[in-house]
Amino acid sequence: MQYNSLSGSLPEDMFRFLPKLEGLYLSYNQLSGKIPSNLFDCKRLQVLSLSVNGFTGNIPREIGNLTMLLGLYPGANNFTGEVPGLIGNLQSLQVLGLSTNSLTGLIPSAIFNISTLTFLSLDANNLSGSLPSSLGLSLPNLQPLYLGGNRLTGPIPNSISNTSKLLFIDMPFTLLSFFTRLTNCKYLRKLILSGNPLNGSLPISIGNLSNSIEEFSLAACNLKGGISFGNWQLKKLDSLAPGEE
Repeated sequence: MQYNSLSGSLPEDMFRFLPKLEGLYLSYNQLSGKIPSNLFDCKRLQVLSLSVNGFTGNIPREIGNLTMLLGLYPGANNFTGEVPGLIGNLQSLQVLGLSTNSLTGLIPSAIFNISTLTFLSLDANNLSGSLPSSLGLSLPNLQPLYLGGNRLTGPIPNSISNTSKLLFIDMPFTLLSFFTRLTNCKYLRKLILSGNPLNGSLPISIGNLSNSIEEFSLAACNLKGGISFGNWQLKKLDSLAPGEE
């Protein structure tokens, strides 16, 4: 039922007689209201696609009951409150798209322990706090990481170097410190750090980033000093934005 013009709220008893439901595809409609609680009794659900609607309320902690979920897509709605820590129970989850809501509070560290994740998007919310030091230790398959448009603080953990399959890192407009340990991410293609107060000069090691990088943006990061390209090995780079125009 995706890509229609469905509107209104979901009936409270909608999922009462659907215990074998494996996929719910409601994205790109005009639905609103809260998610019926009996949805979380559908223990066989593998894909929950709710993005680009007008759903409201908290994301219920009972989401942790859906342990067979592979894809969870609540992005681009009006969800509020905190990200449920019980999402960490979803140890088969591959895609988590929570971007473009009004979520607040800390990012639960349990999310970064879901080793099956290949896609993680938490950008364009109002999340705060720092990233756990163990961020990259249990995410060997993660490819895109989107955290921009939040109120995060503190350093980007060195453990991110363990996410060796990373293709995209997008962290604009967050208050995160600079980091240099991305040389293990040999598939990295896009590195966006615009708006971060890096407050210093580019380290020499930046030239050892993946040869696969195509886009590199450090606009409005308060960088200082000169730029030396002598040791840069970024042969595929076609977009470089080291500062404001």
